[in-house]
Amino acid sequence: LCSSMKTISRSASACINSPSFFTGVMTICGMVSAAAMNAADPSRCLLDAEAPLSPRIRLVVFYVLMFLSVGVTLPFFPQYYRSLGFTGPEVGMLLGIGPVFASVMPPIWGQVADRWGRPGLVLGVLTAGATIGFVVLWNVSSFELALVAMCLHATFGTSMTAMIDTLALRHVEREGGT
Repeated sequence: LCSSMKTISRSASACINSPSFFTGVMTICGMVSAAAMNAADPSRCLLDAEAPLSPRIRLVVFYVLMFLSVGVTLPFFPQYYRSLGFTGPEVGMLLGIGPVFASVMPPIWGQVADRWGRPGLVLGVLTAGATIGFVVLWNVSSFELALVAMCLHATFGTSMTAMIDTLALRHVEREGGT
C-alpha cells in the first residue's frame, strides 16, 4: 500500500507539472463558461427560453462541469503550490483564501443578481471571472502573484454554487419537478 501511495504521488506530481494537465483543466473551465453563457449572444444566459437546450439540461451540464472542474483541480492545489517552492505556511494561506471568501462573497453576488434581475448573467460573470483567476493562478511565479490570483479566483468562484442553486430552485418553482 505504501509503495502504491508513493507511485500515485509521483504520478500526480508529474501530471501537475504537465502542460496537458493544465490544458485539460482549462478546457473544462471553458466548457463551464460556455454552459453558463450562450456563446452566440452573451446577453442570453443559462435559463433563457430561446436557447437550444432545455433549462433542465443546461442546469445539469453546468453542475456536472462545475463540480468536475473543482474535483479535478482541488486535490492537486497543495502539491502544485509546493512545486512552485512555496513554504507550508504559504500553502496554508493560499488554501485558506477560498473558505474566507466563501463566507463573504455569495451574499454580495446575490445582491448584485437581485439588483440586475439577471442571475443567469451574474453566473456567467462569476464563471468568467473564476476562469480568469484560474488562468492567472497557473502562470504565477511568486507567492504574491499566487495570492492575488487566488483572491481573484475566490472572488468569483466561491459564489458559483450559490448562484446555480438559486437558478435551479427558480426553475423547479416555475416548471415543477425535482
